[in-house]
Amino acid sequence: KSLAVFWALVIMAGFAELGYVTLNISAMPVYLREVMGLGESTITAVGSVFLLTEAIFRAPMGMLSDHFGRRRLIVLGPSLTVFTSLATLVAHHPLHFVVLRAIDGLGAAMLWPSVYAAIGDAVPTHKRAWAMSFLNMTYMSGVALGPLAGGLANDLTGAKQASFYLTAVLFAAATI
Repeated sequence: KSLAVFWALVIMAGFAELGYVTLNISAMPVYLREVMGLGESTITAVGSVFLLTEAIFRAPMGMLSDHFGRRRLIVLGPSLTVFTSLATLVAHHPLHFVVLRAIDGLGAAMLWPSVYAAIGDAVPTHKRAWAMSFLNMTYMSGVALGPLAGGLANDLTGAKQASFYLTAVLFAAATI
């Protein structure tokens, strides 16, 4: 079992969770309200679709990870959000945003069960709790820093679209 694999997965997970939170908590509400002029109910519906899609598909994607291999889903999940981050910038109808966030939710559902299982596979049994705790710490750090990252990207560039480019880069890094 390899600690190098563990660290690679943790770094990838850090980029991914930072990206998901930047996209869904920081970028989307601001962009939908201030650039697209959408109301609060639409904005919260878009965010809810991401979370609901992720929740519904986690178990099926975990089964696919067991069947087709963790690496495939670990690569495919973040890859989808590279595309959706950039596609958001050309979307104009609220339904487009809903569909794009549903795709993101599907990608997150592919990623997280596969990452947790891969970490379990990569570390010795006597280090499993430590490894899972470290992964969770990395995940929570992404939750904490995502809003800051999106806000800084927008503020430093003066453009509400900047955070979508940032998320595309974060997900490209996670995919690589």
